[in-house]
Amino acid sequence: MLFVSVFNVEVNPFLGQHILGRMARESVSRQLPTSLAAVWPLLRDCITLAERLVDATLTTRFDDWRTWVFIYLVICLTVRMAALLFLLLTSLAVRGVVGLIKILFGQEKAG
Repeated sequence: MLFVSVFNVEVNPFLGQHILGRMARESVSRQLPTSLAAVWPLLRDCITLAERLVDATLTTRFDDWRTWVFIYLVICLTVRMAALLFLLLTSLAVRGVVGLIKILFGQEKAG
């Protein structure tokens, strides 16, 4: 078997199964919050998930090459997601400014 199911996600046994298998089976809600009150439990769940990942990583064997590959891949994923978030926020900000300029200049022409 090439992949093993962990958290309903297929994981290669060589690239993280031994770490993810140690984590609790609880996960973060897959639905986006629709109110401000629902954002805080989602944020807490994300922080708890990160804490469990760190705990599971710290209790594993560091002389195993799979641990170092897993840590490397987690860091790469985190850096990639941060860059994506930055690009998304920048794009939204630029679109908002362009839209605001169009609205302001559109009102001057109409008035």
